[in-house]
Amino acid sequence: MLLDLYRYRGLLVTVVVLVVIAAINMGILCNRSIEPPKDGAGERPSLYGELVPWEEADKLFPKFDRAQIIDVDTRLAFWVQRRAGSEHADVQPLTKQDTEIMNTIYQGKWSWQRKAIIVELENGRRLAASMHGMPHGAGAIQGNNFKGHFCIHFLGSTTHGSKKPNTAHQIMVWKAADQFDRQLEKVSAPEAIDIFFTAVDQGATALAARLLDDSRESQLLLARSCQIQTVRLDSITEQEDKSYEVKLTLVFSGEQEEHKRTFNLQFQRPVSPWIIHTDSIKGCFDKPS
Repeated sequence: MLLDLYRYRGLLVTVVVLVVIAAINMGILCNRSIEPPKDGAGERPSLYGELVPWEEADKLFPKFDRAQIIDVDTRLAFWVQRRAGSEHADVQPLTKQDTEIMNTIYQGKWSWQRKAIIVELENGRRLAASMHGMPHGAGAIQGNNFKGHFCIHFLGSTTHGSKKPNTAHQIMVWKAADQFDRQLEKVSAPEAIDIFFTAVDQGATALAARLLDDSRESQLLLARSCQIQTVRLDSITEQEDKSYEVKLTLVFSGEQEEHKRTFNLQFQRPVSPWIIHTDSIKGCFDKPS
């Protein structure tokens, strides 16, 4: 046997070399197969909608049409039917399962809080929009466990009462279109102030942060804003030094008592995009001791 192995030693060496080469090649192939994807491959695709004015959205999503609603933050989706609405769309969930998904988006508690959504039409077109989560008024779809309807707003749509766009809905429409920063460049200083405190009122601290400087104080301010249940902007008055006297009414979480605040808000520069000097509103969200 030893003589046979010796006789075929050349062949054995060749076989070993081939096995080693194959192992190396397999290792290289394996390494290549587990390399992380490049250029963003494999990442969750972005989800935004078209920023279309209400007059166009009204035609694209007419009464009795169905659409899928996609919540931008959670990516949860449910179906609705438009039933009414002349200044915005009044819609209802199609089934009780759709109602359950919507209720999950609102963490099990119906709320007037605005949320950025995509309205995906049956033809696949996606429109940027905003919804609230409070059943109200009349409802005509039987068996959906939704008592009434809820409202969906698009760019420039208005409420029935005021006949003008609602700031909370509009900033969520901008968010749904990934246009928040671009739209901020078009607003006036008082409008920027309204947008900031509206974002705080809606719990949208990520949007409110776009209007603050990047100081540590701004992070602390936004952290304190999380204890606010509601913010009502009572008045904005421009001062001679280009600051703005702002009067607020605050209600803290778990309370019903209203707290009044007055302070002079200043911007870092007198042109858009507006950035608020955090020091000028420092303490405005502090809870009374």
